This record gives sequence, C-alpha cells and structure tokens, in this order.
Amino acid sequence: MFGGFGNNQLNGNGGNDLLDGGNGDDVINGGSQADKIAGNGGDDVLNGNGGDDQIQGFGGNDTLIGSSGNESFFGGNSDDIAFGNTGDGDDIIFGNGGDDFVSSGDGLDQVFLGTGAARVVLTTGEGFDKIFNFDLSQAKFVLGPGLDFGSLDFSDTSQGTEIVGDGDLLAVVVGVQASQIDNADFFTNSVLF
Repeated sequence: MFGGFGNNQLNGNGGNDLLDGGNGDDVINGGSQADKIAGNGGDDVLNGNGGDDQIQGFGGNDTLIGSSGNESFFGGNSDDIAFGNTGDGDDIIFGNGGDDFVSSGDGLDQVFLGTGAARVVLTTGEGFDKIFNFDLSQAKFVLGPGLDFGSLDFSDTSQGTEIVGDGDLLAVVVGVQASQIDNADFFTNSVLF
C-alpha cells in the first residue's frame, strides 16, 4: 500500500503488509503480522503493532514505535524517536544521522547509534541494550525511574563496558572503556538537555 503525496493514514491488516507513506507527514499502523513500514518523506509516525516488523523512517523527524515482536528500526538523517515498546522482543535499532532518542523497551536489544547527539534511555527490569557507536563527544544516557548516577556501577568486559544499576545490567557499551563514561556528565534524568 502506497500513500503517495499528502498526509496519509495507512493501516495494515492481518497479513505481511508493505506500507509506504511516500511524501507528507504520515501515520502508518502495521497489522498483526511481519510488516515492512516505510515513512519516506515528511515527519511520520510509524507503528509496528504485532509481528516482527521492519520500520524505516528515511527523511523527516520520525517516530518509530515497535510492539512485542523482534523489530528492526532504521532512522533517517533527521532527529528520530524510536520506542521498542513492551514485550520481550529483541530489537535492532539503527539511528543513522540526526539527534535521535532511543528507548528500546524490553528484551535484549542492539542499538547502533548514528552521527548525531543521541540519547539512550536506560531502565531497570527491561533486559539490557548492547550499544554500538557511542560518541563520547555528544551522546548521552537518560536514566529511567528510580535510577541516578550514584546507583550505577561500571566495569570493563571483553564485550565492552557494562553499566549496572541497582544490581540490574542496563547496557553493554561496545568500544568504550569504563573510565571514559564513569562520569555524571554522560547521564541525565531528563529527556531535555
């Protein structure tokens, strides 16, 4: 299903759907199966709903929302927001360009940050994120409820730096040493900074 020009709302059904919003600010809702959802131009809201979906923002400041499946998210070159959402799905999130906001949700997720000033949410009780391409010059972590910098522990492992909060593994940051991010400047409790 293709939206073409204009601001469209596209809704998938029960099958494995291909939904392409085209140009314009679109709202696209996938169905219950494994859908391929593409926003293309404009500032789009892309909802995976059920199934193991592939969600692609491309141009514009897009909001990508997953579900309980094993989703793949692809941001564009603008400032995108990616929510892995609930359920124990193991998601893969590619930020690409822009100042992206990533909240991967439950599961053992892989997050590949892009070239902008990314913000990654860390929350207890949701599994952990394996984070790649963390840019020490501009990326930051947003701490979820009940967490503050004083509750965190950092350790070097063969996989990367482990960040543990209140005894819960929150993230493994690949290619970064613990001494490089054991600093309150990399952490905030606010999504605005």
